Amino acid sequence: MSRTAKYDSNTRRGVTLVELLVAIAIFIAIMGGVMMMFTSVTNTVRRSYSTMGVYARARDALLALERDVQTSFSAPAAGASLQFYGEPHGLVMIGVSSDNSLGRLTYVVHRDTSRMTNPGAFDGRGEFVTLPRSWESLAPPVNSPDDPRYYDLNAYYPGAIGDLIEFQVEVVYGLLLRYFETKPQTLERFARMENTKILDYMPRPFFTTGREDVLGAAEQFPWLSSYLWDYVDGDPEGAVSVPWHVRDAFELSEGCHYWIQLLHGPGLRPVTSWSLTNIWWNPNNLTDVFWNDPMVPNPNIWDIYPAEDGVTPPQLRDYVVSDGFVLETYLLDPNTGNRIMTNGGLTVPVLGPHPYGAGADSQNFDPIFRYAAEDRNNRDKKFNTLYNLDHKFDPDNTPAACAGKGAFECLSNGIYNFDTSQFNSDPGGPAFNAALSTMTASRQFYDLGSPLQARMPASFDVTFWVISDSMVAGAPMEVYRFSQTVHLPAGHMRRSRVD
Repeated sequence: MSRTAKYDSNTRRGVTLVELLVAIAIFIAIMGGVMMMFTSVTNTVRRSYSTMGVYARARDALLALERDVQTSFSAPAAGASLQFYGEPHGLVMIGVSSDNSLGRLTYVVHRDTSRMTNPGAFDGRGEFVTLPRSWESLAPPVNSPDDPRYYDLNAYYPGAIGDLIEFQVEVVYGLLLRYFETKPQTLERFARMENTKILDYMPRPFFTTGREDVLGAAEQFPWLSSYLWDYVDGDPEGAVSVPWHVRDAFELSEGCHYWIQLLHGPGLRPVTSWSLTNIWWNPNNLTDVFWNDPMVPNPNIWDIYPAEDGVTPPQLRDYVVSDGFVLETYLLDPNTGNRIMTNGGLTVPVLGPHPYGAGADSQNFDPIFRYAAEDRNNRDKKFNTLYNLDHKFDPDNTPAACAGKGAFECLSNGIYNFDTSQFNSDPGGPAFNAALSTMTASRQFYDLGSPLQARMPASFDVTFWVISDSMVAGAPMEVYRFSQTVHLPAGHMRRSRVD
């Protein structure tokens, strides 16, 4: 008889419900920790790649520009024509290309129309983002409601000094373009701009609109110079005499100014709010007539560049060396999405290039291009531009109509009264003549930034503001500032006189 095993059901042990729940809880805790660590590592990697991409784009643009400038810049000999012209939105110079050919090189910024809604219209909008900024950094710079810069920030974003507020901001992003023209070039002739068909379609400066019967030779290019010389040569009573070499330098400066405007296209605000020379003020003439931009169809572009001529408009994207940087920002009403306006009808910038010049030394604002005359600590933000003609009057001989204004601003107000938005029927007179005389005076010694004296900067800064997604859910947008100083070895060379 074989033995049989006897089992007692009371001795059988299994997993109780409590033990199962405890095991599940431990497993969940361990997996939760693993998932948190995995998510953190993933976010860090994604953030690192995003940051690396931002740095790479900025580095590539800065290195390309530095290589071009430092290796291609040629110093003008005494008596040579000006070979450099710079503005906050671009620069143009004569240099040697990588194939050792002499040519003209232009760097200029342009709106990134692919990131805009209705980019071909006057009211084209940029992208909307949320930026955390200190309340006081966007508070009005003045307390008087009568000041044109005043607006009530508390009406939109209640806060106080020290508060960190999430502001709704509209951002217009920019493209950095490099345009090189081969064959021997100078800064005196811009064939692509001066082509008859280009001028026919090119927007006109604000002060020429509807004034053909009064402005006379201002119908010729360059427009402001033609008008001024027509006025001077008419020899009205008390008119100032402008030497030929000053006229040549002024026309060269104005031609470069329009060239940079033509390449940076419509939409950018003028460097000075009172400038008469901005060609993009008229909302009816905003079509970009130089670049073939697929985002802004231009039905007239093939009239300007007919196929039978063998010339085609430059393709905008073919000249981009960097993108994704801030070109303009607007503070928005969080309830309506409309741009907040000051009492003077100005929009409110948040960071990046300052649209009105004032406050550009603030920690939130930098011009894209800023030029230094003698050393890196001596930087004039509008070095060597047409606007540098806005010299101050002799304190002992300032016309009453020009009080508080520079020469160029006073002359502009002589043509158009910006306070009343009216053209002056008779722009001449003592104040106008005094402004023209001061603006075109030939100086014995070098005057910082005067385009009437051939000069290269000793160095210049290139600065980009970049807004990037944090790549972390719920985290605020990240703001980067990239800046590089490009030194020009020949920048110390200068002439004591323009003639």
